[in-house]
Amino acid sequence: MAIGITEGSLFAGPVGAPSRREYTVIGDEVNLAARLMQLGRAGTTFVTARVKERAGSHFILEDLGKRLIKGKSQPVSIYQVTGEQGAQDEFVSRYLSYEDRLIGRKAEMAQIREAAEQARGGKLQLLFIEGELGYGKSRLAAEMVREWMMQAGVGFGSRCISYSRKTPYQAWREILSAIFGLNPSLEPQRQLARLAGRVAELSDPPDQPNYWADRLPLLTDALGLEVPENDFTRHISGELRRDNTFALIEAILRRQVERYPLLILLEDIHWADELSLALTSYLAQKLIDRPLLLVLIYRPMLPVDFAPLKPLNDFLHTHFIQLTPLAPQESRALVTHLLGQKNLPVEAIDILLSRGQGNPFFLQEITGAVLNLLANQEQHDLKLPDTLDLPDTVQDVILARVDRLSEAEKLTLKIASVIGTSFQRVLLSQVHPVNGAEYLLPGQLEKLESEKLVRLEAPAPKWEYVFRNVITQEVVYEGLLLAQRRQLHGAVAAVLETMMPDEIERLAFHYSRSHNLKKALSYLKLAGQKAQREYANRAAIDFYSEILTLITERAAHEPTVSVISPEYWDILLERAKLFNLIGRREDEIEDLETLGIIAEALNDNYRRALAAKQWAHLYETIGNYSAGLEIIERSVQLAYAANNELLAGVGYNEWGKLLYLRGEYATAYQHLQQALRIGQTYQDENVQ
Repeated sequence: MAIGITEGSLFAGPVGAPSRREYTVIGDEVNLAARLMQLGRAGTTFVTARVKERAGSHFILEDLGKRLIKGKSQPVSIYQVTGEQGAQDEFVSRYLSYEDRLIGRKAEMAQIREAAEQARGGKLQLLFIEGELGYGKSRLAAEMVREWMMQAGVGFGSRCISYSRKTPYQAWREILSAIFGLNPSLEPQRQLARLAGRVAELSDPPDQPNYWADRLPLLTDALGLEVPENDFTRHISGELRRDNTFALIEAILRRQVERYPLLILLEDIHWADELSLALTSYLAQKLIDRPLLLVLIYRPMLPVDFAPLKPLNDFLHTHFIQLTPLAPQESRALVTHLLGQKNLPVEAIDILLSRGQGNPFFLQEITGAVLNLLANQEQHDLKLPDTLDLPDTVQDVILARVDRLSEAEKLTLKIASVIGTSFQRVLLSQVHPVNGAEYLLPGQLEKLESEKLVRLEAPAPKWEYVFRNVITQEVVYEGLLLAQRRQLHGAVAAVLETMMPDEIERLAFHYSRSHNLKKALSYLKLAGQKAQREYANRAAIDFYSEILTLITERAAHEPTVSVISPEYWDILLERAKLFNLIGRREDEIEDLETLGIIAEALNDNYRRALAAKQWAHLYETIGNYSAGLEIIERSVQLAYAANNELLAGVGYNEWGKLLYLRGEYATAYQHLQQALRIGQTYQDENVQ
């Protein structure tokens, strides 16, 4: 039996007499689907153009052209489903959805083609593309992807998201998921089963049996999934865990580039997390002799810490493209192209060019605004009104589009802006306060698409949408009152907690912007601990700093919240340790001084001892061993005063290291032996 699939409105319900009724569906789409079934042999599937638009990025569709169908007055566009698209095809579909030809950017494309040719020749090429919002970075990327694929290349890519800049490996998750054929819209257990199956198919290196199986927990860390630790990974944390994860991902990519030239495209890396940037730098240096084109696209946003990428600045195969406004003749060509068969007076085009300032996005928007204004004129030569009220900024264009929406559509758009630059329809429907939202949203989202505010990124079953550009999401979000934002962030977080409980960083993001302080502190702490374990030190500092800021702000007007608390103190200590690890001495000293003040206010010998021990570690780090010895002795005394022998053992361990560094080996041995004895008593490896 063949299958015919259509989409549209129809009647569904019971029909017939009271004594004999049946459930049925009636409508033109039903008849059309039945006619499509008759087109081919058993096992074939045919769809209409509307279904193609909805499902095209998930399936390979062959265009059969227009066919005369019985019961239809006009020929119908028919497509045959010939296969399911993989992640590679989804990546291509995302960038090949641009229908307009590229106007201008000839010099930039020449530079891209040269880099691509060298990469296909077997030498990694690193391409940085910088441009302000609206300068056409994504359009340039689309042209690059199209040409790369025409040369039989393979490509993977991802787009970084603002709320994920503290999520470890976020920029590489989509790429790794694509390589292993994972569908992120599926529940984690199904993804893990698929991943385990794919990993089991990989051949281990000759001298490293169980290489892939042993490192599966490291791979799931990078993918945002969770599996139990094994004997290999259980005791790996911090820098060692990061290094092993980097080496694992290198091995994965090396397998790819040994088979074919590879394009890796990372878009919006100004929002990338530190581990993703460090991994990118690592891979660029390790895969230098492989056919890889690594493209990094970003906006010149400050402050953005690109420190992990600095070693690549003087890289022999690094190319920089800085997009500037279009030249006047290119701007004029773009406007002429956008007008199509319509003509505007020269002076009107000059006004558009002057207002657009060479920004391709703004030129496109204000030209579209003029065409909308004159939509009722059917002649080719358009006549302008005496006064032409054009928007002054891109924000004005977006606000004008939003104003055309109904109140219900505006509400949906506002909720979507709180979710983020991308959002799934199922999440939107569960957050939406209107009853029956799941039935209303398809039509509302179609309206938002027609107004070019959002676009469908992934069709069924994921139904994921993205804002057409970041500034649209920002404009809508900024239009919300603070109280509205907090209420909606709380609603989003509550739904995510049920739908995606493993998305710790995303939950921390939304709860920290809600009224729920308890949940915010809990998830921020979990996210900080996770980042700390994976050696994402700056991300961990950011999470802990956000906790401290939230407590400080709430303490100003909530009597039940105070900075003089064990909870505040514990987070401050973790941040001080991280400052020590990355060498931010002034920040570490400031935190240590505050730790001392709070410990005194709490009259807490345990925390006094911990603060003193951290001071001693700082002195060890900077080489002031005498000061360190003086304060570590005080730390041990305070530990015993707190009846905490295990903490005293930690102090003896630090004391022994300081004595050893001073060359007092015999005394150092005695103190280290004391630390070992205490550690064995309490079976604590950190002391032993």
